[in-house]
Amino acid sequence: MKQIKARKNAKHILLPSVRCSSALLVYAKLTDNPADELVALLNANRTAHKSSSLADNPGLACIALQYIKAYQGDCEAVGGSDAKKPPDSEFAQTFAPYCGVDASTLSPITGRFLDANPNMSSLPKRSQC
Repeated sequence: MKQIKARKNAKHILLPSVRCSSALLVYAKLTDNPADELVALLNANRTAHKSSSLADNPGLACIALQYIKAYQGDCEAVGGSDAKKPPDSEFAQTFAPYCGVDASTLSPITGRFLDANPNMSSLPKRSQC
């Protein structure tokens, strides 16, 4: 059984994840931070495929959280009353300054998240700002 390391004194819950007919039990922190939930989901998938877990990186976690808020349509929370959700290709450059990250130091961030698992219907749906 693989486990995701969590901070001391954090609340935990066991989440079953079925992949290729085998069950994987993963610890995930219960927080109000969607970025933590996203990292837990990614790490569960990475460890199931024998890849290393993602390292803690507060700047990138901040960028992910800002993106998730904009993705859910809460644009004012990530850029004020005149904010707009940036194109997917520009989200790192848009959110990096708010998170203390120099965007020029980032490698290109690419890929898409697909909601193909019916048990994951709680993932945010794309909305417009």
